[in-house]
Amino acid sequence: MKYLFINIVFSAAVVLLSGTAAYSESAAFGFFVNESGNESFNYLEKILPNSFAGTLKNRHNFDIIKPAQIPSLTFEEDNNFKTELRERDLKNVTDNVSADYFIYGTFKSLDNNRILLKVNVYKKGTSSVFYFEEIGYLETEIFKLVDNIALQISSIASESAIYKNEKITPKSKLSILTNIDGPDLNSLYYEFMKGGYRLSATQGNSLYGLIDDEQINRFYHISGVNASFHRIHDPKEIELMYGTWSGADYYKSITEQKNSYDKYAFNYIKTKNDVLQKFRESGTDNSDYLIIIGFDCGRSTAWVRCINIKNNKLIITESGIKGSSVPEITKNIISSLTTGLPGTK
Repeated sequence: MKYLFINIVFSAAVVLLSGTAAYSESAAFGFFVNESGNESFNYLEKILPNSFAGTLKNRHNFDIIKPAQIPSLTFEEDNNFKTELRERDLKNVTDNVSADYFIYGTFKSLDNNRILLKVNVYKKGTSSVFYFEEIGYLETEIFKLVDNIALQISSIASESAIYKNEKITPKSKLSILTNIDGPDLNSLYYEFMKGGYRLSATQGNSLYGLIDDEQINRFYHISGVNASFHRIHDPKEIELMYGTWSGADYYKSITEQKNSYDKYAFNYIKTKNDVLQKFRESGTDNSDYLIIIGFDCGRSTAWVRCINIKNNKLIITESGIKGSSVPEITKNIISSLTTGLPGTK
């Protein structure tokens, strides 16, 4: 009877554990194109994605699909990779791929036995891509580079979409943009100052803030020189109709619309970089980082983006930061700013 009871308890535990098992993200890999101009590095086009896939599977519990398993990426006769993917092709390429994320990129050999990798992470069914760069060493150091990139991918390919390449230490000077005002804004500033940060007067802490919910969401997608979280824009999808019938006023309006698309969609990174450059050259501020914090309407969750003002690098992105109040969410944001990626010290 005693053993029967133990067996029943054990069986119940197995059922409960299997029913609450953690969900595994899934990722499919495209090829990594050799941009070195040196064919001796072509072997890495297959080794790199397969290595990332293996590390994600073995260390981060991902279900993975390797490039050779995706018919739309290879020629049937020799299993060689097709040409480099364009962002506007991602939807068609991934339509028949059973994975949450699709990962692909390029690489280029550098001097001193180094390599530059450019990695793109696309969440299936969305219109956005996360892109980041990583530089490392070849030969024996390549394994460390693969581990670092796989960790970065696993953090991006999550509900929180976390990217980090630098910790924001106390005593740093911050410029903060956010969509809260009044007592909420004051409490946010208080938590940062209590954490040892110096604050710039970028946004007044009066009873009326300068940025509303709609405006802050324009910063949700953001780009730096080393990484970006951006929308996929295809010029072919934009139809601005005009002809001999349009007239001067209509043609002027169409030209203004075209310039807006060029500036804020197709050349957004250049536009943002130009604005940051003017900000740096103005001499009115000597902040180290620009922190952008977007709260939801209920002030129960927030997302954060951080740019290094000195070198225009994207430092941190994270979404879905929760808390019961603005001060608690702010504390969680500060904790995120001062720690590395999940699983690191």
